Amino acid sequence: MIRMSVVAAVGSLFFGFGSALAQEVLFTDGTSFAGSVVSVDGSRAKVKCADGSMRMVDVRDIDLEVDAKGEEKRHAATLAKGPTTPRATALLARLVKGEVLELPDLVGLSENCTQEVLDGLQKTLAGKAAAPRALAAQALALSATQEGVKAAIAAAKADPTLWKGVANALDSGAALAAMQAIDARADIETAMTHKDRIVRFCASWVAAHLESKDALPVLATFLADSDHHIRESAAVGLAECGDAAGAKVLMTMAKREKSPAMDANRDADAATRDLVARGARQERIRACKLLGALKAKDAVATLTSLGKHGDPDIAAAAKAALAAIQQG
Repeated sequence: MIRMSVVAAVGSLFFGFGSALAQEVLFTDGTSFAGSVVSVDGSRAKVKCADGSMRMVDVRDIDLEVDAKGEEKRHAATLAKGPTTPRATALLARLVKGEVLELPDLVGLSENCTQEVLDGLQKTLAGKAAAPRALAAQALALSATQEGVKAAIAAAKADPTLWKGVANALDSGAALAAMQAIDARADIETAMTHKDRIVRFCASWVAAHLESKDALPVLATFLADSDHHIRESAAVGLAECGDAAGAKVLMTMAKREKSPAMDANRDADAATRDLVARGARQERIRACKLLGALKAKDAVATLTSLGKHGDPDIAAAAKAALAAIQQG
């Protein structure tokens, strides 16, 4: 599906308000660069950069691609051709034996998912052991292929206990593209009434990004959640869908000098602290861009102050957002 959205407007702020929107690839961590997706093979996406160079990235790390007209497109992973990698073969064998795989292993198992891996995961899913079944369903969702996502959602609909792992694995741009291709929005909407709070949150976030109007008010209920991760993810998700209900949360994110993650890692090693600090900085820049794209007038004072920030990128994002709001 190709559509114009607030995320495309954020892209225009990245290149400077009032300028032509360049072709851009946005990643799930909030970073972006000028370029375009040339092709997808398995989970590998070939991206052509503005300078003509080529990059290979995991398509599951790409949120979306915005073209020069401001239209956006997401890219699903495809079933990989050729033999299954030795690592995936070993991980699948461990799962079949009933071993518990951690998330990094599930990501590795689902990377460049072949038909052999898909069949193995579906066979495990058809078994009786609860833990391997849950992990197999999650791995299928993490593959971000149409086939894997379809199988994972079907399994969760048949056994709602599986939604906990599945719903949380469907938030990548690639998984959203797969769900768009198989028209899974109605299936995801059914999980918005799940008894588990995290499932309800994940389902409403995903459904909102699949353009479900019913999902927006459900997602908005999480703006008052006790977990700051959920509050902030809800605010960002709503903003990406053009809903300004979480603007106050975005303002808090934009103006804070220390994030909760920075506080939680204050005793970590220097490399970890630096990584967390860079992530927090990117969150502030993204929050500014979203406030501008939403034309949130209540954020003018906050953005005016941030326009004088010592960090040039934060200041630039705030100024661009202000210009967007003032133009109306």
